[in-house]
Amino acid sequence: MLLTLAALELVTGYAVGVTIGNIPPAAFFSPGGLRKMLPAWVILPLLWFGYVALAIAWRKVDRPLRAMRTMTFQHRHWLLRGIIFTIMAFGLGRAFTAYKSALPKIVPFYADPLFIQADRVIFGTDPWRLTHALFGPAGTLVIDRLYTLWFVVMM
Repeated sequence: MLLTLAALELVTGYAVGVTIGNIPPAAFFSPGGLRKMLPAWVILPLLWFGYVALAIAWRKVDRPLRAMRTMTFQHRHWLLRGIIFTIMAFGLGRAFTAYKSALPKIVPFYADPLFIQADRVIFGTDPWRLTHALFGPAGTLVIDRLYTLWFVVMM
């Protein structure tokens, strides 16, 4: 059931992105998109094998490679679920991006000028100018990357 809903979301996201969002079909399957997901592809297996290595070290096993293989085989269903989840998260992220890029064509951002004015009243200027002045371009890049980490937490 869950896979069916996720597949429906993927197909819908693809259709919305290509038709309304003007996203080229190849953008959904581009190597650049796969590179963006590289941390998730690498971190999950590293966490798993780190956990297994700690468990083996804690038990003081004589043959650690055999124990690692055995533990991996015993938990293969969890690993398979993690792999499927990561693949689905990639596709659903693409679908979300398609929806997001199509929003201005569906409902224009009518409140943006109001929010810009509110920011200027609260901060006295555009907030990005303050962060740029305080942290510089490198600091702004760090803030952007920290914001991107939130997507891993949501996943």
